[in-house]
Amino acid sequence: MAKEKDETNNKNIEEETKEGATKIVEVAENTPIRDYPAVMENSLVEARYSLSVEEQRLVLATIALLDSMETAPSGFPMLRIPKKLIIETTGIHEKNYHQIKSALKKLMSKVITIETINEKGKRSFRLYQWFSKGEYHEGEKFIEVQFHPDLKPYLLALKEKFTDIPLKIILRLRSKYAIRLYELLRRYKDTGFRIDSVTELREKLGVEKGEYPRFEAFERKVLKTAVKEINRETDLLVSYQKIKKGRKIVQIEFKIEHNPDFDPEELEDIQKKLEEYKQYITLQEENTSLQDVDTQGLVKVVSDESNKEEKQEKKFDLDEFWNEVKEYRQKYWDILEDYNRWKEEVSLSAKDKNFIKERLLPENSVLFLLINAEENGYPPEMALKIIQKAIQNKNVKNPMGFLIDAFDIDMLSANLIKLTTIEETPDKEVISAEKEQKEDQKKLEEMEKNRGIFEKYKGRIKREFIDFYIQSEIQDFNTLGQLGDYLVDMLANAAIDKEGKVIYVPAPSETLLDWFDINFKENFEEFVREKSRKEYTVKPVLFDVNLLRE
Repeated sequence: MAKEKDETNNKNIEEETKEGATKIVEVAENTPIRDYPAVMENSLVEARYSLSVEEQRLVLATIALLDSMETAPSGFPMLRIPKKLIIETTGIHEKNYHQIKSALKKLMSKVITIETINEKGKRSFRLYQWFSKGEYHEGEKFIEVQFHPDLKPYLLALKEKFTDIPLKIILRLRSKYAIRLYELLRRYKDTGFRIDSVTELREKLGVEKGEYPRFEAFERKVLKTAVKEINRETDLLVSYQKIKKGRKIVQIEFKIEHNPDFDPEELEDIQKKLEEYKQYITLQEENTSLQDVDTQGLVKVVSDESNKEEKQEKKFDLDEFWNEVKEYRQKYWDILEDYNRWKEEVSLSAKDKNFIKERLLPENSVLFLLINAEENGYPPEMALKIIQKAIQNKNVKNPMGFLIDAFDIDMLSANLIKLTTIEETPDKEVISAEKEQKEDQKKLEEMEKNRGIFEKYKGRIKREFIDFYIQSEIQDFNTLGQLGDYLVDMLANAAIDKEGKVIYVPAPSETLLDWFDINFKENFEEFVREKSRKEYTVKPVLFDVNLLRE
């Protein structure tokens, strides 16, 4: 895996004071680290570990530096990495350089779990550390790190079964889950698909135990967010399907394609285009007397005396305005949610937080841009991507003015221009309430549908059987607290279809339904089959037994 390199980039410093001393490789400040890939043996790509964004970037950059050497080393040298390169790769601002010390300290204790299959077909798990040594010197402009020697077969002299992770792409990703998922999917970019069990995927993405226990939360906070970021920022175009076993989602099947919209030089193209603009909005000669540009880079109408009566504004109807905005908010709801999540991420990860904070556009302004950009032929997803790039581009002096021009928006005829001057979003709360109302209505309809099950099947599980199940199968029952009471109540009110061999367990909420489905369904089903010696199927359904008493 040796790579060609500029001989001025790195130099080896051999300690000659004693035989067998550690080789130190001093990395030059001008090393084009973004151009190198991090190459790992596939089992390391598939390993289980949990690192922050900064820690992942530091590890991958260090692997890439190994791969940048003129010849593949026989063992791991001590890498002396300049402060400048650390700032470029981790996103930690130089004023917060002390965080590197914290990141190094945490990395020294982080464990990598690599799964292997032994000769008997049984799974084995090997535990490793990333670094065997790390040094941080106050006042110095570098840190020193050395990979643990046990990682040698996973990082050095690789000839087959490896994956190359382009560092340039990794540095575009802001979510730790997006980085890990990209690594996992890149391994299968040539085959075009990948299947993971939900349990193993959570572990490989570094989702901590107890974090996002419900699949719905895991999908929304981890999976969907990571996939959207990968599709927006990388060379992969990813989609996925959920594979169920009964009601439970047990596997995720990913489809992996080349992203035709990916352009690593896109930001540079925007910067070049910006240089061609002489002002934020082009003023046509015939409209010069009627237009001006305000301090926000927006066009405003200045009526002349001859057109006063004709140009008089109609009385502004706020209710009518918000009713119209509400329709657009519903249409662009997911895009706006993506923007708001991105705002939070970039606010936390930006090197210059004040710079970003001053440039982030209000949600209403983004909605205005999305509405008018789509009218001019720009798909909403593409428009959002351009908005994000403009905000981060330091050469764009006024993001809003630049974007109005970039999307060819004519401010004299633009739709809902009032959005650019209003901060509040009362319609958003209305839409949220309506969504909740629709969800509640859907739950009631499903409960009403399931009412017939509990009216038809009168058989119930005996309390002695439930107690026996809890005592023999649930060792930590007392720690469940109120959840334990819910479990007993759900089992006690279960309806037994003796002919169809189905036990319907009622759950008064979707949360409790998913909780039972994930934690107890299979175990209780196995317990019932063993004790009754009949092939009963346990099926949790959404229903509140109190409805039978009304």
